Amino acid sequence: TVSNFGVISAMNHIADASILLPTITTPGTAIDTGAGNDRVILGAASHTTGDILLGEGDDILAFLGSAIINGDIDLGYGNDTLMFDGSGTLGYDFTGFDNAIKQGEGTFFLASLPTMQRLEVTRGTLALGSNYAMSPGSIYRTVVHGDGSHGQLDVQGTVVLDGNLAVSKGRGLFVNGTTYDIIVADAVENAFTDVTLPNAAWLVRFSVQQDDERVRIRTRVNPFVAAATDPLGYAVAEYLDRIQQQASGDFLGMLSQIQDFESL
Repeated sequence: TVSNFGVISAMNHIADASILLPTITTPGTAIDTGAGNDRVILGAASHTTGDILLGEGDDILAFLGSAIINGDIDLGYGNDTLMFDGSGTLGYDFTGFDNAIKQGEGTFFLASLPTMQRLEVTRGTLALGSNYAMSPGSIYRTVVHGDGSHGQLDVQGTVVLDGNLAVSKGRGLFVNGTTYDIIVADAVENAFTDVTLPNAAWLVRFSVQQDDERVRIRTRVNPFVAAATDPLGYAVAEYLDRIQQQASGDFLGMLSQIQDFESL
C-alpha cells in the first residue's frame, strides 16, 4: 500500500542547449507500485506531481477526498478498481479502470466516468457531470438502509441502463412505503436485463420502479402482527408494533432482525 496525505513531487529536468530556455521540466514518476495487487491511497487535499504507475495486477486507486494529480495514471494488465470515500470533486480521465466503488457519506463528483464492469454505490452519492452508459455484462450494486439512507448514482445527463442491478438490504428497521432513488438523471433510457432485490421476507418486501428520470426502490412492510400465528405471538407482535418508533440501540437491531423472520 502506498499512501499520500501530503505532497509527492517528482519532476524531470532536461537540459537542452539548442533552445532559449535550456532546461525543460516534465513530470517524472511519483508513485510506482510495480507488479502485484497493490493499493494507492490519496488523501483529501493531497498533491501528487508526477505519474502514478499501477503495474500488472489487480490494483486499487482510492481517493479520500479531492486529491490533486499533476501527471498521468498508467495501468498495467489486471482488474483495476477506483474507490471514492466520502466527499470530493475530481476531473481526471479514468479510462482503463474496470470497477468503481463509492462508499461513505457525502457526495463525490466526477466530471466523467467511462463504463465500468462493476459500479457500486454503498453509501452517499456518486455524481457524474456527463452521460453514463452501462454495458450488457456490467453490474450496478447499491444498498438501502432502514433509516432511509442509500447509495445513489446521480447523472447530470443521460444514463443508459443495461446489465444487472443488485440491491442489498442494509441495517435498520424498515418502514412501509419508504422510497429510495438509487439512480437519478436528466434522462433514464433502456432497462436492466436482470434485477436482484433483497430476499422477500414475510414482513418486508422490495420492488423496483423506473420512470424517465429515476430508478426507485420501494418497501412494502407489514406490521409485526401480520406474522403472528398464536395468541401469545399476537400479543408480543402488537406490543412491538406500538413501541417500534421509539426503539434504539440493541433493541432496534433486534427488531430489524425480527423483520426477517418468517413467523412469530
